[in-house]
Amino acid sequence: MSRFDDFSSPLTPRPTRWATLACVAVATVLASCGGGKRVKEFQPSQVIAFGDEYSAFEKAGIDINGTGTLRGLRYTINFVNKITVFCSAPFDGTYQCAAPANTITVGVDDFAGGPSPTFALVSGSQDVVQVFGTGTVTGSLDSVPAGPIVNQAASKQVTRAYFCSPALSTYTGTWVQTLANAYGSGLTFGGDYCPQSSGNAQSYATWGAKVVDGAGTNTVAAQVAAHRAELGDGTLVTVFAGQNDIIEAYDSVVAGTTGQQDAAQALMAQRGNQLAGVVNSITETGARVLVVLVPNLGLAPKVTSATAVGQNAALLTALSRAFNEGYNNTGGLRLGLLKDSGYKIATVDAYTLFGSASASVTTEPACPATTTKPDGSATVAAATDGGKEHLLYCTSDQLATGVTLTSHLWADATHLGPIGHASLAALAYSRVKQF
Repeated sequence: MSRFDDFSSPLTPRPTRWATLACVAVATVLASCGGGKRVKEFQPSQVIAFGDEYSAFEKAGIDINGTGTLRGLRYTINFVNKITVFCSAPFDGTYQCAAPANTITVGVDDFAGGPSPTFALVSGSQDVVQVFGTGTVTGSLDSVPAGPIVNQAASKQVTRAYFCSPALSTYTGTWVQTLANAYGSGLTFGGDYCPQSSGNAQSYATWGAKVVDGAGTNTVAAQVAAHRAELGDGTLVTVFAGQNDIIEAYDSVVAGTTGQQDAAQALMAQRGNQLAGVVNSITETGARVLVVLVPNLGLAPKVTSATAVGQNAALLTALSRAFNEGYNNTGGLRLGLLKDSGYKIATVDAYTLFGSASASVTTEPACPATTTKPDGSATVAAATDGGKEHLLYCTSDQLATGVTLTSHLWADATHLGPIGHASLAALAYSRVKQF
């Protein structure tokens, strides 16, 4: 058997104000849509995601001291648990039992052991956790056998067990994972995205992607162009980007390196309109597009936390709004979307969804100032590498003091945590029903 230790389980989450918020947001959107009920609800045959790190995965995996590769990490708080595996014989220090050779007996089940590039402990036919070590535990777990467990004192605790599948917990997957999972296991982000899932959904989103960047390569338009042939009738495409454009513009204005607020707002309105053009072009393939309006970054810890000295929350709010709605009656993502697309485009209003958040869950990030790499070899500060590794290695067992997995909206200075992703997924699912 396996035992989960030091774990306040989100598998059966208690109701939170964010679950309520998501429901309220869904009800508001539905009430404003008008029109009659669709004769047949849209059921996607595939899900493809474009955009920035909100929809991205670390597909290359993380090397664990040359002994294996950890896959399924996302750019939010990754869920980690402590697991104890009981063995019928003492462990030899390599996550394997001493006898019989290369076999771990757990209750009445036998598990294959030995080195492997992927480390997983599975329950039934579905992966439950990823672990790392020098050996592999695979197979199926049943209930605890009757009577005392043999050699319980010789149990081995695997201290870093990663969950990545939204099928396991409301607060485990990112918004796009949870959305895809709602349509069945065949449409989930499996394989290198998350070994615990088995679907064929694809994400071409990347860390740092923008609507416009200096090199012109890490953009949503480039992602779509490279994979346009994969789109067609029955495809649900998600597009979520713009945050990196907005933050770049904000930092430039605050630093005094480019223009004033008026010019920056006009530029963001233009960027929103450009992203709308990309979305409009996707509909030409027959695919249906779910596009997310950017959250109000003026509520993010970047400008609201205790350490955000000299920051300008009003400016960041204005830039976020300009990207979504335009500026001086021109541009903007929402206004640029095709109005005659029938049921091809639906918007997810993340700006409004998180606009009523209370200060207690918005002003501070959940992740600590430094996070530890999965193999424990080093720590990474938030300011390192633009915050990429810091956020990637942020886990539920190394949060800031006083923070829990479900207590704070933001994972770091500008990225949503599990509560935000779960609420966004609920709203996104309701919008798909409008196709």
